[in-house]
Amino acid sequence: MAESIIPWAFGSKHLSRPGMYQAIMRAHLENPHYQTEQGYHGQCAAMLNFDSRPWISEIRVPTLVLVGSHDIVSLPEESFEIARLIPNAQIKIIQNAGHNPESEEAEIFTQELSKFIASLGMVFKTQSTWNVQD
Repeated sequence: MAESIIPWAFGSKHLSRPGMYQAIMRAHLENPHYQTEQGYHGQCAAMLNFDSRPWISEIRVPTLVLVGSHDIVSLPEESFEIARLIPNAQIKIIQNAGHNPESEEAEIFTQELSKFIASLGMVFKTQSTWNVQD
């Protein structure tokens, strides 16, 4: 099943890197909690039936929408709509990334996220520690 999911989950630039497709496939197959076909169908059904439009405009916290420019699961156009519906939301497009920009373009993703967090008066100290600026 991973063979059919991987092209949807990752952009072509990422998958064209030498050995990347094989590494992703190996990681999926070695995962003790590998997604079953039934789980995948359930996930697809949940995505098709979920609609946040009735309440999304009620979100009142700072929001950054990050999307890969080549995402074919959550299309950039859909992300622009989400950002439009959330008051004062920001949107950043991660170029050349698919549905997983946090791994496909990790450095750019982290820079954008860090800038957003800094704009809120917070500093990213380590991978797991956040401190509020004085």
